[in-house]
Amino acid sequence: MLPRRVRKELAGIVGKGNLKVEPAELALYGYDATPQAEVCPPDAVVLPRPHWCLDAIRAQRFWGAQQYHYTAPVPGILAIHEALRLICEETLERRFKRHALSSDALQAGIEAMGLELYVEKAHRLNSVVAIRLPDGHDGIEVRRNMSDVYGVEIAGAFGLPVVRVGQMGEQCRSHNLFKVLYALGMSFRRAGAELDVSRGMAALEGHLAKDLDQLIG
Repeated sequence: MLPRRVRKELAGIVGKGNLKVEPAELALYGYDATPQAEVCPPDAVVLPRPHWCLDAIRAQRFWGAQQYHYTAPVPGILAIHEALRLICEETLERRFKRHALSSDALQAGIEAMGLELYVEKAHRLNSVVAIRLPDGHDGIEVRRNMSDVYGVEIAGAFGLPVVRVGQMGEQCRSHNLFKVLYALGMSFRRAGAELDVSRGMAALEGHLAKDLDQLIG
């Protein structure tokens, strides 16, 4: 079982922009996380609830005290253990900095190529970037082209004229940032948008060059 100090540090908030992505006032929240932020399979999250895939306490009883009467979801338990091990190895401080730097760099690249971000800068999360669709453009077409041609998946939205790029876990690595931004820009261009993709890529590179601690890799 993870040490008490580590478990306390891993307390976070509900939602995409949460545990292991951005700092939180720990006194306000309980143990929680999303698999996207943890980089582990769906349903493998830290929550003290009466369900195998959500209950770290029950998992500890299974492994530590052999208190069980049916088979546990071993792959999910091992997956979350490995995800948390990687987080502890990196440390939360470096992880927060990596996500902040990655998100800032991607946002700068998106805006430099000529697209508009949906949310004002003061209210943006590091974990999700929402991009306003240019007038007359279909997000489904852009997303389909990104998937078919570049093997990059991004999300749409529920009623809003945006597409969304998740910025969590291993997505916040330099090679993934370059791939996503290039796929996004070229797919919008294919759909008829007038964008300066090379300028956006240069802005992304310029922001990543600030990573003197080599957080992003």
